[in-house]
Amino acid sequence: MPGIRYDQRVLVLVEVRGGERDWDEAERVFDQQGWPVVTEFARGEGASRGVLSEAGPARLYSVEVRFFGARNRRTERAATWRVEWLARAAGLEMYARRCELVDRDREQLTGWRAHTVAHRPPRAPVPRPRKSMEGLCNEAVLARARLSERRGYHDTGMVVTGTASEALRLSRMNLPGGSAPRAVIDVRPLYGRERRHIVPRRDEDSRAGHDVSRRPDPAEADPLGELAFWQPVHRLSAVTLV
Repeated sequence: MPGIRYDQRVLVLVEVRGGERDWDEAERVFDQQGWPVVTEFARGEGASRGVLSEAGPARLYSVEVRFFGARNRRTERAATWRVEWLARAAGLEMYARRCELVDRDREQLTGWRAHTVAHRPPRAPVPRPRKSMEGLCNEAVLARARLSERRGYHDTGMVVTGTASEALRLSRMNLPGGSAPRAVIDVRPLYGRERRHIVPRRDEDSRAGHDVSRRPDPAEADPLGELAFWQPVHRLSAVTLV
């Protein structure tokens, strides 16, 4: 399959009528366009049993149509137009019977940087009461160590993504071909804090395009808007006349 660039994917149920030669030609042009065939079956059989009647020699192809374009209300129709154009170009009797946008959601995982912990002050094995000066000195050393971690002075060059526990286990994982696993390693968030909840891309896109996609309704327009616009001009004219 040729490496064709795309940014939209639509799953189209294409009906190809004719005989074996037409079906072979349809499969060839699908592959030429870079559209993978998910599944195929005769009309009235498989998933179309009880949905479409058996009418003459015809086969149904579940094809993933890939193309460049904007994602809007006409994306599915654009896939239909491409199937129709391909049918005319190849001289085949093809029909797009169903179009469904392939929308794969993704999670926004937190990024973490791995760093060493040898610079941290040792912890006391047995808790014991400390004097005020000793406690202040220990807190100062610990604060200085945390500040150096945030500035990246002890980073190992490894970046992992996931939750806090997943990131720690990933940084200590024995990966073939990678560095030797170390237990004395910790992680810190890339951007200062961990995401407390996972935000799917689909929700972000819907919120980002909500204000843009909504067009004002003419019925909601203020009938006095035009008068309000001209009101300062009328006042200016009155002042000029006086």
